[in-house]
Amino acid sequence: MPFDEKLEKSEAAAQLREQMESTVQSRLMRSGLAGVISLIPFGVGSCINAMLADSASSRIHQRVHEMFEEAASRIHELTEKQINKDWFRSEEFQTLLFEAIDQLRVTHDRRKIGMLGKALANSGSKKFSSDERKELFIQLIRDLTPSHVAMLRRLDASIVTDGIPAAAPDQTTIRWLQWQRRKSIEGKGHELLLLQMLAANGLAGENLQAPHMPHIVMPASQAQARQALEEFFKHLQQPPRRLFQLSDLGNDFLEFVGARGN
Repeated sequence: MPFDEKLEKSEAAAQLREQMESTVQSRLMRSGLAGVISLIPFGVGSCINAMLADSASSRIHQRVHEMFEEAASRIHELTEKQINKDWFRSEEFQTLLFEAIDQLRVTHDRRKIGMLGKALANSGSKKFSSDERKELFIQLIRDLTPSHVAMLRRLDASIVTDGIPAAAPDQTTIRWLQWQRRKSIEGKGHELLLLQMLAANGLAGENLQAPHMPHIVMPASQAQARQALEEFFKHLQQPPRRLFQLSDLGNDFLEFVGARGN
């Protein structure tokens, strides 16, 4: 559906667009950065100012447009009953909008821009409009790299869908059973750093699992007993396995930013 038609079908989307565009324009006009840059000698400052005025401004507007396209698309997917229109007029939404626009100045990643747009739209859904974690979720987008998001999606995709009883009464129960059976990913190599950061932000849970104890057989001789003890002590020196699962916070974050892996 064309962009303008989406706007016509969604009053909330139209309000969102107006606030986004006016916010960017006012922030650019109020910025005192140009005066500071002009102090750089030998004409360098004027070159930088020209670049910022022409290139950076247009890029920011393009990113705002892309972010809004994602927001409008998401709002169009929701029903009118799922939207809290008054939320888009609130001071709290304006705070989220400023945070999102700040991030647009320092990211060119299209996936993150899309996540910001979906997050702003979902912030006005009745499921999230009263959720106090919205600002935290928006700020987390800034800190996550594409590799972190990909790992979160892997954790999300590890939720088990097989073996769920066909007689489960409703989708809520099915989802709960799937959640309880979600698998773990073992952190190894460079992936361990990704998983540790996700765990540090509460998006993943970490568990330590001791190595499996070796099967001990009654030794037939003193030499076998000595060898068995050596193997046992080697086993005790092995580090525990570090296993990670998607947390409740991570699950809600993925839904909020529209980045589910399954």
